[in-house]
Amino acid sequence: MLTEKTILLAKLEPTYGTDSAPVSETDDVSVFNVSVTPNTEWNDTQAQDCSMSAREGTVGKQYMDITFDHELTATVAAPTVAPCGALFQACGYAYSTGVYTPSTTYVAEKSSVTLWVYYDGILWKSPGCRGDVEFKLEAGKPALASFTFQGLFTPYTDATFPVACMAEKKPLVCINQVLSWNSLLPEVESLSFGLKNTLYARPTLDSTGGAYGIGGIDITNRMGEGSFNPLIPKLASIPFGTTFAAGTAVPLTYVVADAGNSISFSLPKCQIMNLNPGDRSGTRIFDVPFRIARSAGNDEISITYAAVT
Repeated sequence: MLTEKTILLAKLEPTYGTDSAPVSETDDVSVFNVSVTPNTEWNDTQAQDCSMSAREGTVGKQYMDITFDHELTATVAAPTVAPCGALFQACGYAYSTGVYTPSTTYVAEKSSVTLWVYYDGILWKSPGCRGDVEFKLEAGKPALASFTFQGLFTPYTDATFPVACMAEKKPLVCINQVLSWNSLLPEVESLSFGLKNTLYARPTLDSTGGAYGIGGIDITNRMGEGSFNPLIPKLASIPFGTTFAAGTAVPLTYVVADAGNSISFSLPKCQIMNLNPGDRSGTRIFDVPFRIARSAGNDEISITYAAVT
């Protein structure tokens, strides 16, 4: 089996935990660094007798851990819809007319996806997947979304590798756009941020977990964080030190775009958590971790897909 021959399909579920049967022609998401790992609880038999040798054990609760990276793309045919939009929604984002923002609904009502991961010759299916996504933006590199999912366990099966996949555009590159911090323009090499969802694999004794003891995956909390690494400026030009000392919340925005499409990121309230001096090839920088806070509620991160006109 060849590592290069890996395909991930993702489709929203009308009913939580019911396999939505994604197909390669419409539900393929281009990914790499794919990892599929059964998260299995093993029970050692505890009974004691005349021997020191171990007895056979038993398998306990099981669910899936699935991680992968995706280079962000957009299409001219549907410029206001993310090709990975189903994944965003399963990570706690709601969609409305080109804009993805944190969901306002109760955890049990949040979207979920079925993930099918084809290795070259086998197929892992995991319904009921929910997760978290971190955006990683680095100068001159494709904009990256790193996904972490948990889902319901099913054993892998032998499967014929799909012969048709959905065509995607080239990734959007982090270059020639403006990064604004409180309407000022620091020189930054890289920026990362995400909602930092808390995932909970909910145990159950009853049959809702099938034979594997997990009733579902919930998103139970979120506490957005990010970081970036600007060159250290004078306070008179960009007052990072003053903003940090006062605990002031300021907006951050950035755009990635090509000739036809754009993706805009808006974080309305960012609070610097620390200023860590560093070095980049002989130049002084700050490594700046920051907390992401809400402005009007459920708006701490906004992602907007649009056509470039």
